Parts: sequence; structure tokens; C-alpha cells
Amino acid sequence: AFGKLYQKLGVTIIERGESFYQLLMPETVKDLESKGLLKEDQGSRVIFVPGHELPLMIVKSDGAFTYDTSDMTALKHRVTEEKGDWLIYVVDSGQGKHFQLIYAASKLAGYYDPEKVRVDHVGFGVVLGPDK
Repeated sequence: AFGKLYQKLGVTIIERGESFYQLLMPETVKDLESKGLLKEDQGSRVIFVPGHELPLMIVKSDGAFTYDTSDMTALKHRVTEEKGDWLIYVVDSGQGKHFQLIYAASKLAGYYDPEKVRVDHVGFGVVLGPDK
């Protein structure tokens, strides 16, 4: 339904599930390690971002990746491989602080330069489960 509008605006939509980034996550972890950004915290590997109270958990203590790993990997791929110049994340308003932290950590890692690439979170409310 929106295809013609996107075409007129020159917008390209690439829909991918999080699983697309699964194979790219180890590379992101290695890159963050090589930049000295990952710190050990109770068996997990995290990034502490200046100005933010909570860290991003990149690798859990059992070695598993997290949503933080997925989001960092996705932003990195969208900018470095797909050459995105404006990334718009349309997700639950409750994710606002999470994405502020993802953007700040991605900038810290050199995955994007805010002078060249725009990243925005467009919140649309809060997703509630059937019990709410």
C-alpha cells in the first residue's frame, strides 16, 4: 500500500528479521573487543557508555548474544555495508532509552558519524501483552 509513496519519496525499505544479523554478531563482538570497548562485568561482556547509567550487555555470561548485540550489529551493517544515511527505527515508545544507548555506543564504536548519518527512534506507543 505504501510502495508508491515510498517510491515517490525515494525511500528504500529493506525488511529483515533479527536472525539475519545472527551470523554477523561474532564479528561485531571481535570489533568491539579490539577497540577496547567491552568490559567484563559478572561474567558478561558489556559496554559502559559515558553519560548513561546502565551498560549495554553484548555477551551474556553463558556466551549468548543479546538484543543489544543484535541492535549494534544491525546499525553497523546498515551504515557500513548498506550505506544507509538515515535510519529510522519505528518501535514501541518504551524502547526510547534503549535506542539512545544503542546510538551512543554505536557512535563510540565508530559505527556511525552523526554528522553524516542520521538515526532516529519513532515511538508509536507501548506494546502491551494480553494480560494488560
